[in-house]
Amino acid sequence: RRLADRAMEQAAEFEPRDVALILNAYAKLQFRDLELFEKFSKAIRSDAGEGLGFGEQQLALVANSYARLHLADAALFQILSGWIKKRASEFTPQGIATVANAYSKVLIRDDGVMQALSASITERSLLPRLEPQHVANLLNAHARLQINGDEMIQQLIGLVPAKAHGFRAVEVAATVNAITKLGIGQDRALRAMAAVVKERATEFR
Repeated sequence: RRLADRAMEQAAEFEPRDVALILNAYAKLQFRDLELFEKFSKAIRSDAGEGLGFGEQQLALVANSYARLHLADAALFQILSGWIKKRASEFTPQGIATVANAYSKVLIRDDGVMQALSASITERSLLPRLEPQHVANLLNAHARLQINGDEMIQQLIGLVPAKAHGFRAVEVAATVNAITKLGIGQDRALRAMAAVVKERATEFR
């Protein structure tokens, strides 16, 4: 608690890297201090510039920290959205999946952000580099936010059969649920997931 108080007092003085790490640490601990997170939100939003210092890792950590604690700070996410759209072309598959997942957890739909993340994947030919976790998170994010007009969704679903045996139980469940909600390109992907469940039934409890 005393550390949280110190962090609140100095929120405006921290560098972006430190802000991201502090928020991530408290989120991992499920330390849901609304005053603390509001202080940091204001400090981040007070940056009237281009968010210098907030690169992929910082943006992903900040968005994910608020999402893990289900803090749908619309004002903060609006600022983050602008920075993410400008920098999405530099993101790794992990950063793209983390950001998409964060927006879906707090149910903040920003089509511009999702389109920028999708474009970052397709324009840089990152699809082959996506791991099962990334595929599951991206499909789940689109399903939760009810975005099913993105061309990349079909490509993600198309990846499922080829990568099926790398999916963990939680990823199988998320992927099946997402594909069902999206209602497109289901057959081959769902059959592939069913085969994984039958082969590794003891993992699904």
